[in-house]
Amino acid sequence: MPHLDLVVQVGSPKSVASLLQRVGRAGHSLGQTVEGRVIALDRDELVECAVMLRKAEDGFVDRVFVPENAHDVAAQHVYGMAIAAVRREADVLATLRRAYPYRNYSDDDWERLLRYLTADYEGLEEKNVYAKVWRDTNDPPDGEHHYEDFPVGEPLLGKRGRLARVIYMTNLGTIPDSFTCEVRTRQGEEWVGTLDEDYLDTLEKGDVFVLGGERFAYRYRRGSKVYVDRTSKEATVPSWFSERLPLSYDLGREIGSFQAELLDRLDAGGPPAVREWLREFPVDENAVRAITRLFDEQRRYAGADSVATDRRFVVEETLDRETYRRHFYVHSTFGRRFNDGLSRLVAARCANRSNANVQIAVADNGFSLSMPLNRKVDVAGALAELDPETVREDLRDALAETDLLKRYFRINATRALMILKRYKGYEKSAAQQQVSAEMLLSFADDLEEFAVMEETYREIVEDKLNVAAVEDALAALETGDFEVVTKRVDSPTPRAFGLATLLASDVVLAEDESAVLREFHERVMESIDDAESSERSNVDG
Repeated sequence: MPHLDLVVQVGSPKSVASLLQRVGRAGHSLGQTVEGRVIALDRDELVECAVMLRKAEDGFVDRVFVPENAHDVAAQHVYGMAIAAVRREADVLATLRRAYPYRNYSDDDWERLLRYLTADYEGLEEKNVYAKVWRDTNDPPDGEHHYEDFPVGEPLLGKRGRLARVIYMTNLGTIPDSFTCEVRTRQGEEWVGTLDEDYLDTLEKGDVFVLGGERFAYRYRRGSKVYVDRTSKEATVPSWFSERLPLSYDLGREIGSFQAELLDRLDAGGPPAVREWLREFPVDENAVRAITRLFDEQRRYAGADSVATDRRFVVEETLDRETYRRHFYVHSTFGRRFNDGLSRLVAARCANRSNANVQIAVADNGFSLSMPLNRKVDVAGALAELDPETVREDLRDALAETDLLKRYFRINATRALMILKRYKGYEKSAAQQQVSAEMLLSFADDLEEFAVMEETYREIVEDKLNVAAVEDALAALETGDFEVVTKRVDSPTPRAFGLATLLASDVVLAEDESAVLREFHERVMESIDDAESSERSNVDG
């Protein structure tokens, strides 16, 4: 590591651990002082970075969440042990359970995994997915011990196929391949550009996005090709926001706690008290004043209870008569993974009740829902009615036939060696893997407790959508330890500006976003001024 005097971090690194890792490159020697500067890119990030820096000084580090009972990685290890030698089944399972992520690997999980590895499903080999191991007892019909090292009747595992070792060594690994998708029009298949496959996770049929300065309505995807129609409708999906790192869940909880304490100080001593407190944080005077002004404007415009905390969700509703849309901004500080999972549950319930397509945009400090103006839905009620006991099943239902499910199935099928990246000198690209995965998906989804399918749902629900945290929050709602506050406003509140720009139809470039933010701010300040003038007139009268 070369010597660095100072690290300048542009934008939030989204976790204390990432902050320490990046800034720690300066002063990277024994006895040296780590020095860094963080430049926040907007007011939401300013709040985030202030809390992050304070927690870093306090010695706080985000927890590490380890994926547990992943069938695809287990398949690689069990297959590898079987290739090395014939083994007792009990020994293989015991070895697997000695690894921390598999310490709770149940007998049912084991049976599910071996059903896949032995291809014990009707029609599976017809799909060119062959058995990788054999499973039998050391009890041959002729009475002779085929394996003298094991007692008679002992359940054993061994490899299947002459090329097992070559297949294993050339396809081993857990890092998924990725690719960009060609975007083509349905009529004439005209090429109009490319999209990263991660971006497709946010798209549903009918969503409108901007590419190359033109607007396109998403229709469907086939392998590595995305088919669209040109449209004059306003964009409904923001551009490229999916590329940003997600906020740490633990840091999100700390931000919620910070906002609760700031509101208490604002209520007790006004802006001067807040500024005095914020000067204890490792931020400059401009940041102190900007954060104070943000929450003061929020309180004056919509009340102190319009701010989300570690014990409160806030739902804002605004009517956009120009685009004939009804927008809901749900404030939640717990990070994009949490908000992505919760938004899918709320959107599914709202779509069923309104019989309309509900568009979603997700950020670290909340999520937005948008639907036609003539559809009226109680989003706060839908949120409060979610049952923590059925969240996992509800999320599975919401994932059906989504591009997110298709992509993760490809990733898990490749990890589990169900789809081979390399075979007999031929290499299959990520796009070709996706085509193979989509041909297998409907078949695999119909199989009973198929290990690769179960792992696909587990990875999405647990690792990507943070279902455990969603369950905890909904359970707290049931017991009254959490609350949902609803606000009906003429313009998005200052804390919702970031969410509102995600849904703003004319936000394509950074300059456009700045213009929209200025417009939102002017509308809020006009409302505050009008309210204060009215209050002064009443007092004078």
